Amino acid sequence: MGPGKGPTEVIRMGRGGSQWKTIKQFPSWKEAKAAMRKGTIEGKWEWASASSSPITGRRAYYKCAAHVDCEVRLCLQQQEQEADDAVVVAIDLSKEHGEEARTKKRKNSALTYEQEEKVKRQPSRTPRLCDTDMIY
Repeated sequence: MGPGKGPTEVIRMGRGGSQWKTIKQFPSWKEAKAAMRKGTIEGKWEWASASSSPITGRRAYYKCAAHVDCEVRLCLQQQEQEADDAVVVAIDLSKEHGEEARTKKRKNSALTYEQEEKVKRQPSRTPRLCDTDMIY
């Protein structure tokens, strides 16, 4: 299986009998973390917690950042803690997304998500100083 492709079965993990659906699979932990940073995995996610044990393997939990007071979680799980073992990305099916969409990354953000995207797409307007422009 290539990066981002994987089975879609429902698996049980965690406390309380949460149901998780596998949505993607990556060949290594490093590639899965890079996908989270780049936004390759659909949605807006922010880091919530991490855990590791010989029994459950390595896990990193993310929470939905697209909705206000959202309880939906995403989990990266690597069953064995070897660097080259596959990593499964699963989403919690037992929770529902919040009703109110979040418009900014943080409460005190100056820009909305849309404004941030516009700024990223604009070419740099940094003035460049050429030899001919220098004042002697």
